[in-house]
Amino acid sequence: MPYSLLHIRSAQAKHYFKAAGPALVFILVAAGALLYFCYGLYSHPVYAMYCMAFIYIACWKFHLQRRDKLFVYTHLPRPYLELYSEYFVFTLPLTLPCIVTAQWWWFPVFSALLLLLPLQKKSFTQKAYFKNISRLIPAPQFEIISGFRKSFGSLILLYAIALAFSGIQLLPLFLLWFLSIMIVGFYSVCEPLNLLQSGSYSNSSTFLRKKVSSQLFIYFICYLPIILIHAFSHPEWFWVSILWLPSLLCLIAYSIFLKYSLYTPGKIINSNNPSFMLIAFVSLIPFLLPVGILSCWDYAAKARKNLSTYIHD
Repeated sequence: MPYSLLHIRSAQAKHYFKAAGPALVFILVAAGALLYFCYGLYSHPVYAMYCMAFIYIACWKFHLQRRDKLFVYTHLPRPYLELYSEYFVFTLPLTLPCIVTAQWWWFPVFSALLLLLPLQKKSFTQKAYFKNISRLIPAPQFEIISGFRKSFGSLILLYAIALAFSGIQLLPLFLLWFLSIMIVGFYSVCEPLNLLQSGSYSNSSTFLRKKVSSQLFIYFICYLPIILIHAFSHPEWFWVSILWLPSLLCLIAYSIFLKYSLYTPGKIINSNNPSFMLIAFVSLIPFLLPVGILSCWDYAAKARKNLSTYIHD
């Protein structure tokens, strides 16, 4: 079947929209606000460059980490076209507003650069470093420990750049967003059942509350200096800067709730989840924070219900 990946993504999106119910209204409002926000960015030469760069980097990162790459290149008849068409179509809502601005030429440039992504057939191998990091980070935060060991180079580089350029308008905020997208990948693998139950929690609600609060506190401490420097360096963006922090923390919390709402021991969570993709882009608009909070509330309830099978009084 031609464009098999697009057919699969379309079926996933339809299933998600049907399951969304009344929340679909908020999703459509958020999508419209995101388009308008992108249009505003593309109207400014520098912001247009930032926006296109981060969309492309996000696609590149996704391509390197996608787990179905071997299957696509081995079993689909036109893997190059399949991958390019998927990336082109799913970035279209974010890049198309560029056409009606003075920065329209970024659209063909971006489309041409997307042609390079399917050429990268191999994924970079990850090695574990900092084996003694558990002395600094408590052992129960095993997702952070494991994620840092595997991606410490990229994490430290992004964080250092964001900190060094905290005084530049908007750039550090986008860097923190991309850093958060990398962190979300820490929560893509479900731990073994004995590790889940090792904390002797009384119920699933207690487990989730302690898990989310303890992990978000670590990210809060790391993000806060950059947020404050940017906020006071650019008073005109003060409230955007301040709201950016809870927006990013909400994205990470959502990924934790999503993981445990689908939890099965040893299961790998699909990173192509349409609901997560939407929340990831909604987090780029801090004033849509209520949408992220409502989504967290919804998936927290699903996570509690699912974990009640594994965590008992």
